[in-house]
Amino acid sequence: MSNPNGLSFPAAPAGTEGNWQYIHADAQAVRHIDAYIEYRQIVGDTDGGRLLSEEEFNKRKRQFEEAKKHRAYVSWRNMNTGIDCKLIGSESKCMCGHKWKEHLAPYKPGAKFKCRVPGCKCCNYDYLPSTGTWVVRCLCKHTATDHDPRTKACTKRGCGCEAFYSRFTCSCGEYWEAHKTVIEGQAEREASGRAVNKDGAAPAGMGGLTSLTSLVDGAERQQYEEDLLIMPPAGKKKMSEADEMAAMDQLYKRKQAAEKVSRGRPRPVPVSADPADRMQWTAGTAHSHSYGAPKAAPKPVWSSNVVEEVGEPEVEVETDAQRRLRKRREIMAKQREQARARAQRR
Repeated sequence: MSNPNGLSFPAAPAGTEGNWQYIHADAQAVRHIDAYIEYRQIVGDTDGGRLLSEEEFNKRKRQFEEAKKHRAYVSWRNMNTGIDCKLIGSESKCMCGHKWKEHLAPYKPGAKFKCRVPGCKCCNYDYLPSTGTWVVRCLCKHTATDHDPRTKACTKRGCGCEAFYSRFTCSCGEYWEAHKTVIEGQAEREASGRAVNKDGAAPAGMGGLTSLTSLVDGAERQQYEEDLLIMPPAGKKKMSEADEMAAMDQLYKRKQAAEKVSRGRPRPVPVSADPADRMQWTAGTAHSHSYGAPKAAPKPVWSSNVVEEVGEPEVEVETDAQRRLRKRREIMAKQREQARARAQRR
């Protein structure tokens, strides 16, 4: 069976009926298929369901080539350890629900990567951890797409959530708030010793992907890098002793920083707890960097005439995570007061 589009559907070989469907395309049909794939790669869903004219499409192609020359490398980075826990690809989703390729633009220092899908209010790409159909949810139990892309407040009717906040734990062992979406150029990546594509052969929409190992999570990829130092693949020259020691020292410092942060991680939040109870639980443990009671102030040592302090009292500086927890706790307390007031008026 064939049609005017150059496609034919030959019968399946004996013994494979019901398992395979064979499609044969002539040269003209192959060109149409290639054109469709190119259109989807460059335009995606940013056309709003309306097919772009040839002039508009050629303009998009020029922008795509410009983005290829000035590529933006995107990663979801643990700001405590410096590990890129997720290297962003073209299909990686943003908090607005759209993909990185729909935010794509040439890299400029300090530039914002707005979503180009018509009607989307997203003003900059912000990675949303997801696996298949599963996505990270806020403590209000709504998804990131249920929150306003700019204000981060929940848009669900009756929900008083004023900012998206999650207790998602990454494979590195750190919570969601310890990570940040980092967009940088080739110069910044090279300065920090991270991988880049120098040949310019990779598509612009690849984001932070530079090789197959980029698809591995940060914690596992770090172990792979350590193994390469000890036993390089066949055909590759082994590093000099000085370079190997310097690289191992850098990896050791990263591990030390990760272990130091993980030791000070708050107690796990009860899964069955109500969002308000979760916030009380996390806020109550955020001030301390140990699983036990907080350290007491040093006791004075009495001498014959004077009182000498042993050491200086520790001054706790509020971190960004603690500040967000405190703000979230205040919001939840305010919501409870409003609920009590409404109940009294009734």
